[in-house]
Amino acid sequence: MNRVYLILFYCIIGLTNMLAQSLYPSQVEKALLKAGKNRASLERVLKLYQNDKEKYAAACYLIANMPLHSQAGAIEWYDPQIDKILEQNDQAYYCIIKGTTGDEQERNPLHETIKQTANESAKRLEQLKLQEPRITEAEMQDITTLTGDFIQQQIELAFSLRERMPRLKQMPLDDFFEYVLAYHAIPDYPLISDKVVLHDIFDKYLQVDTAKTARCIAERYNRAIWWLGHWGGKYPFDNTLGWKELFFTSTDHDCVDIANYAAMIFRACGWPAAVEYNVAYKIFSGRHFNLALPARNWHNQWSAYNDWQSFSPQSEVPQEAGKRFQKCLNIYRLHFSPTTDCPFSVKSADEPLPEELNSPFIEDVSHLYTSIAKIELPLSQDIPNSYQLAYLASFTSRNGLTAVTWGKIDKKKKKVVFDHVVTDHIYFPVYVSNEHRLVPFGSAFKIDKTTKPYLSITPRSPYYHPLLQEAPSIRVATILKRKFPRKPQLYEQAKRAVGTYIIASDSEKFENADTLGILSFVPEDVWSDIPLHSAHPYQYYRVCAPAQDPHIHLAEIQFLSFKSRNYANTITPTMADSSQYLRLMDEPLEKCKWKAEYDGNYQTAPDRWPNVTLKLQEPQYVDCLHFMIKNADNHIRAHHFYTLYQWTDKGWERLSQGEAKEDALPRIPLYTNRLYWISDETTGNEELPFFINKDGVQVFPHEWLLREE
Repeated sequence: MNRVYLILFYCIIGLTNMLAQSLYPSQVEKALLKAGKNRASLERVLKLYQNDKEKYAAACYLIANMPLHSQAGAIEWYDPQIDKILEQNDQAYYCIIKGTTGDEQERNPLHETIKQTANESAKRLEQLKLQEPRITEAEMQDITTLTGDFIQQQIELAFSLRERMPRLKQMPLDDFFEYVLAYHAIPDYPLISDKVVLHDIFDKYLQVDTAKTARCIAERYNRAIWWLGHWGGKYPFDNTLGWKELFFTSTDHDCVDIANYAAMIFRACGWPAAVEYNVAYKIFSGRHFNLALPARNWHNQWSAYNDWQSFSPQSEVPQEAGKRFQKCLNIYRLHFSPTTDCPFSVKSADEPLPEELNSPFIEDVSHLYTSIAKIELPLSQDIPNSYQLAYLASFTSRNGLTAVTWGKIDKKKKKVVFDHVVTDHIYFPVYVSNEHRLVPFGSAFKIDKTTKPYLSITPRSPYYHPLLQEAPSIRVATILKRKFPRKPQLYEQAKRAVGTYIIASDSEKFENADTLGILSFVPEDVWSDIPLHSAHPYQYYRVCAPAQDPHIHLAEIQFLSFKSRNYANTITPTMADSSQYLRLMDEPLEKCKWKAEYDGNYQTAPDRWPNVTLKLQEPQYVDCLHFMIKNADNHIRAHHFYTLYQWTDKGWERLSQGEAKEDALPRIPLYTNRLYWISDETTGNEELPFFINKDGVQVFPHEWLLREE
């Protein structure tokens, strides 16, 4: 009988637990099942708010999403003096500026007082012997490591702000949770920032209650971060202190860190904020993370898409999109909770995704900042039948392609529909293979600028242009000189260099100077020569810019003499016939290589000056001016290692590989009406695909984008 009662007792306990568990929404319960020992802590918060509808919803929102987030590590220990230093600097700076306006802080005597006091503080800190922080580097799941106390603190802060600020009250809860409550602005950011602590420090600087525009509050933020950093001086550690690094200068923060900390601080003080990034640029490599703020009138009528403005905090203020995003492709906003219209949510169960779009937290907000269109392409039989998605990719150096937007497959109508296509660009239609390669399913095409937003475009539209024409290919012997088109502004600069002339004299002041040569052609991005003809040797030689543009645009200048003259003050020239010429020097190269005309960098020139002078110890002949025009250093260079690719129905396939013996690749038989790509494996990342015309000349189809910059 005792055993029967015992079994009954455990059954009642089990039933009670089941009933208790069923009180939670299903996603919350799933999260709690993953919490392990942290479950009790999180359940305490749920029970605490069970009679407060909005705070309970907030707790459910955070806990349900916690299993999707993690941190790459934690600060295990740091010198306790740090907190004292930050507190003292914060108080000292605020005491000086309290009650003053931004304009007053930018004018003397207040500005000078701030600057002087900050410098004194930084010097004192340099004398301290602070111990290096200890960092734990390990993936830490939020659901098992962030306690209920932490979650409760975030909720209490957010709702105290909502209660204090009428404009936060009228926000829908879903948006309030995403843009104010959430404790991650960037999913899986390495370190957690406690918004309660951030609020205690920065609320007095931002004064959100009195800020009427995003520009106003951004100016306050930028000013505070600038001075607080200078108050601490140079960052003294190798390891990170997370957001505390904002109290120092000379940190290694990139745009990701800067946007993340700004978003967390704005949220902590009651101004909605999100982090956004462009997945790629139209021509150049990389991407950039921005802070996005609702800009105007959001406190009167909130909308999740109401006039957001994106900017780089600390260095910019919010501004209209204008030309800011002209060079960018799709803009994605990062969320704390998964979005419903992203590849991660739409794909079939076994469908692979491109790495750059493989996130449940992204939302395409390109339409807020740039012109987009809707494009419909025929569905290819090459795409696996189980797939739900295809992509438009943009060329990216090093990778060859980057998927920038997705399209949904309509199997009944046998088409792929892309809803967020940035116009004025070249695209490659692709799908993702099981090996996670981007595989073509159609021809590359160009989309023009459109005059109407959301214009629907098909291959029959006048805005749609195939990149290559359906025409026979002809094999042409080709000398490849470039991996990137010549930039228009640098070509214009090269044209202005025409008329540069070389004079010589036996007087250092160039009285009675003789003109020995003149630049009469527009130089290419290669080493060029101007032969000089002099009746006798001179002690002084000068390269002079033309009077209409008195700036030297020659990146490298070398004065050459015939080797047969047997001068002692010579070295081997760069990319010149060393069997015929030697480079004449008026001092050792080690002493003058700091000068732009001798530094070996093709991207710099002595363009602040109207001339460059060679001062010899005695009269000597200069027989040739050997020079390189200022350029972007994106042409073929001798001794670099290159790979030549061809675009095929399988993607980029390697044709050849090897070292360039000169500033060009030798005569190579290539076909017209096909796409090629030269990758510099040695250095540099400015590369674009090209085709060969019937004359064997490289044509870069992206070149029109450079002209529009």
